Amino acid sequence: MLSTIKKQVPRLGENIKTEFNSLRKRETSLAGFGKACSGHLVTLWREITKPPATQERKQAIQYLQVGIKLYNRKRFLDALHAFKRALDIDPKYSRAHLYYGNAQYKLNNPTEAIASWEFAVRVDPESETARKAQDRLDALNTKNKRALHEIKEHLKNA
Repeated sequence: MLSTIKKQVPRLGENIKTEFNSLRKRETSLAGFGKACSGHLVTLWREITKPPATQERKQAIQYLQVGIKLYNRKRFLDALHAFKRALDIDPKYSRAHLYYGNAQYKLNNPTEAIASWEFAVRVDPESETARKAQDRLDALNTKNKRALHEIKEHLKNA
């Protein structure tokens, strides 16, 4: 648990520093600053109090790390297989679902990506991973709405 705290506290400090800079630049209100800081503290508390990883989760983390390295090298198909292995070992590993969805999206499989991101949100809704997955879902939804609007405008002007 002490190692978790040592890892998380610097991240919390950086997050609060970022929020403070946003407040100072008047990009957010004092209420928004308080809400953001509260969210970061909730994340820290969740990380500190979560149960230790099972052997399956540890093994899944190893496959996830391999997959992330492959993903960052733009070897999306190989990364997808590593993420799939992580999910075969630990089907409720939300972070693996996030990355599996990312790889699916890069491989032009948006339906599979959406399903994986949605599962990541459902399985661990209060996590940072869920927030990132929801951000991807929201961005895709916005992109689709924009494309639909452009098609409607084009048809109207045709």
